[in-house]
Amino acid sequence: MRARRGYVWLSMLIPIGVTDLVGAVRASWALHWTQAAARAEAEEWASEMGIGPVTWQRIDGGLLIGHVSNPHLRLTVRSLRLPQEPTPR
Repeated sequence: MRARRGYVWLSMLIPIGVTDLVGAVRASWALHWTQAAARAEAEEWASEMGIGPVTWQRIDGGLLIGHVSNPHLRLTVRSLRLPQEPTPR
């Protein structure tokens, strides 16, 4: 998906079914302008961790779920809308 004005993309690695842990195990340090860049970052994590390859499932236009070999982990790539108002001073 190409860059959309006013939107950025974020990658996260989420634990599934782990009750003692809430939130992402790993997340982008910087936001991405395109879905492809965020997806590439997540796929690089999967490769580094030995849990790839990633099979992507599109939930809607702003969310992808990445299924990996570890049944307790999922990758997510989601869009976020930037604020409309000017940057506060």
